[in-house]
Amino acid sequence: MAIKASGSSLSFSEIEAEFGQNSDRDMGEYRVSQTVGALSNQPLDTGIPQSGEIKFSEFYTKRLNVIVDYHTSNANNPDDAKTKYGQANDGTTGESEGFWTVIGGFRNPPTDTSGTKTRIHVNKTIGSAKGNATHCAVRTGIGWTAGTVLSVEVGSSGLISGAGGDGGNAGKWTENGTPSINDGGAGGAGSSALGIQYEGTSIINNGSIVAGGGGGGGGGARRLEREENWGGPVYRANGGGGGGGQGIPNGTGGAVATDGVVETYVDKGVFFNTASTVVDVIHVTEGVFRKMGMIASVGSVGAANTNRTAGTYTNVTYSAQGSGINATFNITVNGSGAATVTVTSSGKGYVVNNTITVADSQLGSGGAPALTFDVASISDEFKFRRSGSTVGTNLDGDPLIVGSGVGSKRYVRASTTGTTDGVPNAQVDNSPLNQVWQISEQEIETVDASGNAGNSGTNTAGGAGGNGAENGGAHGGGGGGGGNAAAGGEGGNNNDGGNGTTSKGGNGAQGVNTETPENEENVTGQGGTGGAVGAAIRRTSGITVNITNNATITGSQSATGVTAGS
Repeated sequence: MAIKASGSSLSFSEIEAEFGQNSDRDMGEYRVSQTVGALSNQPLDTGIPQSGEIKFSEFYTKRLNVIVDYHTSNANNPDDAKTKYGQANDGTTGESEGFWTVIGGFRNPPTDTSGTKTRIHVNKTIGSAKGNATHCAVRTGIGWTAGTVLSVEVGSSGLISGAGGDGGNAGKWTENGTPSINDGGAGGAGSSALGIQYEGTSIINNGSIVAGGGGGGGGGARRLEREENWGGPVYRANGGGGGGGQGIPNGTGGAVATDGVVETYVDKGVFFNTASTVVDVIHVTEGVFRKMGMIASVGSVGAANTNRTAGTYTNVTYSAQGSGINATFNITVNGSGAATVTVTSSGKGYVVNNTITVADSQLGSGGAPALTFDVASISDEFKFRRSGSTVGTNLDGDPLIVGSGVGSKRYVRASTTGTTDGVPNAQVDNSPLNQVWQISEQEIETVDASGNAGNSGTNTAGGAGGNGAENGGAHGGGGGGGGNAAAGGEGGNNNDGGNGTTSKGGNGAQGVNTETPENEENVTGQGGTGGAVGAAIRRTSGITVNITNNATITGSQSATGVTAGS
């Protein structure tokens, strides 16, 4: 234990009991000038002469000086100082290489630390462990005997740093049956630098004590089916990974999905090159031609009449109410004079309830009244034309797909004068017989919709977040930047991730769209939250710490809770 205070005589044996027996058992041998790490020209204890006259009175209250070694080698997550203090010597009295040095070298550290001045000396780069904000790179440890004078002395080359949190993984679009991971992952918390677990510890900082930065959140994915009348192509885009936080070890950038390459429709343009007068489909070079009011079925056929001559009559002549033209009918009359009407050509321009009249002269001239029937239902025909050729036909105007896989084409009506957003005008009596739209051509190509991984942090800065992918109208969110001032990742369509700061990693951005989506494929991935920054100095709850020579301390100095990393 420490040498007693003045007030009674001091024996040489008391000095030897504290500092150890020198080879000559000579008072003059205690004039020590020793360098340990960045601690140069150290006396046996403060106030004991290093040259000239040396007196018994100068030894009152002096203590054995033990230097705990964090100055020889760089290390990540090393043993705590109390564990180092307890290591056996390496065969030389007063030294255990890599663990401790006793000033003077006349003895080894005592098990009871109450009389010592134990100095935890840091003059190398000491990193922490990932996984929890309470993990600390350098820890005093527990088990020091009450009365120990304990200090942490950071030299000018010393750096104590928390570990950086890992960036959150990017949000990923999903296929049927795949678990949903459209949202970006949260960034990991940074860990801490210095952990104080002994009451009254002094910190003398001539170097740097830096909290580990939080990881940036991953960017959200975006999936949408573009609204194009009755269905549109599905676009998928992944988010960017979050940047890793600053620290030792640094945070790793968040990953992106490995299956980001998709087949997707890519716009090739909108085309419309039509003659001023459209009479038939042959006048449409580029566009969608609609033949309107085609008779799909008839009803309200006139009653049977015994004077109507039995037989089958093809392509009968008739008169029609309204503007419809070019429909043809076959009519079969049975022995009772009842007629059955078959539509053999649908014509165009008809509306429901138009009445068709067939004179008895077309049905054998037996003396019956004219036969009438009504248009019960109508349909349309849409012909898709590119470069003067018909590429396909359907009855509802839905987008038309030609071929399959990469290189296949998709044709979609686009609005022109006389239509509303490509939706067919209602068919009414005396309406035009035809309509024409522009045609939008799309082609399936392979697109890398994976986005970019986040960048890993370094010892001095957080990593930038990864960019979100761009795919048609779908834009993945950018990943957030790693904590301690890293830039956020650039997101698709400028939906950038947030920048990392000294208090947290940046948040990832959500996915966005620049096209009007249909509801069934409208999935927006949210950005992940940035991880919290660790602390520069943590302490066991309830204890006090004295800080002097504050060169560089980045991060909180008052956080509580100290743990060892694994």
